Amino acid sequence: MTLLLMSIGIMAAVAKPQFKSLDNYGRSTTIVLVDNDINESAAISAPIFYNNGEQLQAKSVKVEEKDGQTFITIKFKRCTRFNRTSVSININGTPYKVPMNLVGVIYAEPKEVKDH
Repeated sequence: MTLLLMSIGIMAAVAKPQFKSLDNYGRSTTIVLVDNDINESAAISAPIFYNNGEQLQAKSVKVEEKDGQTFITIKFKRCTRFNRTSVSININGTPYKVPMNLVGVIYAEPKEVKDH
C-alpha cells in the first residue's frame, strides 16, 4: 500500500510557475507567468507583486491554456520603477514565489513623435 501511494505521489504534476513577461500598457502593470504542469482549471489565489519594498494586491487574474502551456495573467496597479521584484501566488493551495529579475528597470512613457 505504501509503495502504491508513493508511486501516485511521484506521478502527480507539481506546478512550477516561471516569469514570462511584464508590460505597462494601459493603466495596469500586467505580469504573465507560465506553467507547463497545470491546466486552466487550476485554483489560483493570493497573487502579490513585490516591487521596491511594496506589496501590491492583484486587480485581476486570468488563466488560459494554449499550445500545452498554461498562462497566468495578473494585473496590478501600474508601476513605473522596478526593483527587487517577484510575484507570490498560490496554485491549488501550494504557495510559490516567482523571481522576476527586473533590477534597475525604469519604465518611461513613450515620447510623442512630431511630424516635420
